[in-house]
Amino acid sequence: MKTTEEIEKLNDQAWELIHEEKLKEAAEIGHKLKAEGIESGYRIVATTYVMEEKFDRAIAELKDGIKRIPDSWELHLQLGNFLSDNGDFDEAIRTLDQASRLPGAEKHWINLNKAVVYTRKADFDKALNLLQKIEHAEAVNQAFELQLRILDQLGHHDLILQMEDELEYLQTPEDEESAETLSQICTHIARAYYMEEDNDAAKHYIRQAVEYQRTNTDAAELLREINGQFSENSRIYSFVINGLLNDPESGDEIPFFTTYGVVADSEEEALELIHDYEIEAVDKNSLEISQVDSTENTEGDPKGIYLVGGFAFLED
Repeated sequence: MKTTEEIEKLNDQAWELIHEEKLKEAAEIGHKLKAEGIESGYRIVATTYVMEEKFDRAIAELKDGIKRIPDSWELHLQLGNFLSDNGDFDEAIRTLDQASRLPGAEKHWINLNKAVVYTRKADFDKALNLLQKIEHAEAVNQAFELQLRILDQLGHHDLILQMEDELEYLQTPEDEESAETLSQICTHIARAYYMEEDNDAAKHYIRQAVEYQRTNTDAAELLREINGQFSENSRIYSFVINGLLNDPESGDEIPFFTTYGVVADSEEEALELIHDYEIEAVDKNSLEISQVDSTENTEGDPKGIYLVGGFAFLED
């Protein structure tokens, strides 16, 4: 019988392997945990099946886990999500309802995932009613983002702007995932301002969206739409850009390189667009082109930023 510390270590290893898409190794750990009667083993194995697009096997795996560990709300939650992904919305909601009645159930996560199911069913009233009740710090940002996404889909941009003041109650991002959520929130508000013909406010929120997640393609697309700049002389440029990034902890400037896809009339104009787009932590004066390719803009796409790669740092 493994100790709690050993089980936690195996769990961490398995999820890291899944993140690295080393599914065979992750599944092997999942089966070891299943042999110990640990519910996460079933969730790990089921996740590897889903990533291999073996949805029926993933669902069967979780149902088997629930038979053996019927009080696991986490197994019910994951099963509900997989059923929803598979289009079985009514069964997904029943499963999530069962999850909420189990010991230790974290209802904020369950309600958030039920709201996702209702959104997929186009039952927006039920989704919004659930989301408005979620106040738990762990889920409030995601709940708020989904509310705005639904309202945007329904064209209720005036309601989105009425919710702007609620931004002060959201949680400060602590990791990349939570920063991406806030970036999407800012993009929804920016789109609402654009639809209400306030381009200055829209650009303000696009700027914030980029600060949270500079690779946010929705923000880049909206900015192109707002600017609406077309040119018969424009070309599509693919760049590798070098620059310096200010490290807030050490105060040092760290060399980096990144990629950009830009439509512009010239390399100089493209670099200017990149200069204006980059986040505040980047030393704008340090940006320079180290590699460039270009092709004709045969589709007549508007000028602007289209693709932003992540930062890559040279090893010492």
